[in-house]
Parts: sequence; C-alpha cells; structure tokens
Amino acid sequence: MKSTVAPLEGNKVRLSVEVDAGEFETAVDAAFKKIAKEVRLPGFRPGKAPRKVLEARLGVLAGREQALQDALPEYYSAAVIEHDVDVIAAPEIDITGGQEGGDVAFDAVVEVRPSVEVPGYGALSVTVDRPAVDEEALDAQIDRMRDLDSTLDTVERPVQEGDTVTIDIAGTLAGEPQPGLTADDYSYTAGSGAITPEVDEHLIGAINDMRVGQDMAIGAQVIALGDGKFEIVACFGGLPGDGWARGDRTVRVEGAKEGDKVVFKDE
Repeated sequence: MKSTVAPLEGNKVRLSVEVDAGEFETAVDAAFKKIAKEVRLPGFRPGKAPRKVLEARLGVLAGREQALQDALPEYYSAAVIEHDVDVIAAPEIDITGGQEGGDVAFDAVVEVRPSVEVPGYGALSVTVDRPAVDEEALDAQIDRMRDLDSTLDTVERPVQEGDTVTIDIAGTLAGEPQPGLTADDYSYTAGSGAITPEVDEHLIGAINDMRVGQDMAIGAQVIALGDGKFEIVACFGGLPGDGWARGDRTVRVEGAKEGDKVVFKDE
C-alpha cells in the first residue's frame, strides 16, 4: 500500500491511497469467505462453499464489492497512522480506481485539528517559587496517605474519636422522611463532625453507654437563615428544651419553615 497526504483549505487534508492488485486479492478472498457464511447453496454447508462456486453463482464482482466495503476503512486507518494525521471527523471517501479489477485507488478527504501559532511567547520566562513545607504539614500528609491505605478491624472496646462506625440515619420533618437526611449502612468517622457535634458526643464511648443497634434520638429545631437555607439547632433527648447546643452545620431542608422540629434517628 502506498499513500500520500496533501493539505486542503478549511482545515482539511486529502489522503490518496493505492493498493496493488496482489495485496487487494487477500481482501477479496476474505470477502468471499464472509459471503459463504451468509448464503445457502445446495450441497454445501454454511461457510463451506468454495470461491469458484460463489463466483459462478454470484459473479466475480460480488466479492470485490464486499472487499472494498470491508478493507477500505483499514487502508484509510493505516494511512492516517503512517502520516500522523490528527483527524477530528469521519472521512469522505472517493474510490478512483480498481472497482472492477486491478489496483485499487481512493481519496479520503477529512477534517483535521486546526494548528494555532501564537507568536512572541518564546522569549517569556516564568519563575515559580518553590513551596516551603514544614514538618507538621508533612507529617499530616503522611498520616492522610496512611489512612488511605489502612484497613478496618472490628474491636470490642468503646468507640473512640477517629474510629469508623456503620450507622443508619433517618431524618424526618413532621413525621415525613427528608431526602438527603436518610442513609443506611453509612460509614461515619466518629469525631469528624460531619453530621452534628451531638452525634459525635453520643457515639464516642457508645459501647459503655448504649448497646450496638440501640436508637439515639436527636431533636432539632429549624432556624431560617435566608436564601432558602436553614440551620439545625440540635440536642439529644427528643424534645427541645434547656441546654440545647447549636451545631455548626448549615443544611437545606425542603419545605421547612422557621420553628419546625426535625428529628434524626441514629441507629
């Protein structure tokens, strides 16, 4: 196979490909084998009819047409790789020779990625300051990397800060479950404050104060913050009352208004 490439206007190139008759004959032979699997001829099992019989029944051009259909994409791809053409669209292929016999030739016009030249930047230089890392930050990063590769072991002691626990959370408003506030088998790091600080206060040391699987109820009052946002003021023990502690979590509660009560169930 021989191929050349020529630039055209509009970010396009023309690939001209020539395949000699001997090389294309391999594609024709493969095409007749493909046809043999698709046709039914008396006295032959599917795929077993010889090429000569198929040529006699279907005509010589049947295999050549199938070969052009199957092999031209392969020849085109080989030419693109050979000339390192950065194509960005499907080609327009025009067969210019070999449809009935002899060498096969075709042109493929295809759009390529535009080449942009920005003058003047060669003389520019940029200096990037080397960041200074103290030992504390380095140790913290090493600890984070250790945590990523760590594995979890089951323990029988009370929950400690940094432990991973599996909990079920059910958040309701006026007795109705709230999207985004309910999760089953939620993997939670005790002490992270990712839910509310009150959850951490009751989880840490939980095996001493409560059994695994026991419910913990959190009463929560919704306070409007504006722009559709609400803050949860939460405590354990169910109903609002003295001694409530305000968490630092701001959440969006669909359909809530100031003064509504939200109850989380943490199992």
